[in-house]
Amino acid sequence: MGNIFNDDFREFIQALNNNGVKYILVGVYSVILHDIQEQQ
Repeated sequence: MGNIFNDDFREFIQALNNNGVKYILVGVYSVILHDIQEQQ
């Protein structure tokens, strides 16, 4: 599967991760990521 996130969103998530921010994804992104993990 190709990259499902646009560059801005990936940079935003990377900035959160780099700064130790705790966050949750809700909505479509969380469903997509859950589905990807289940398939692996």
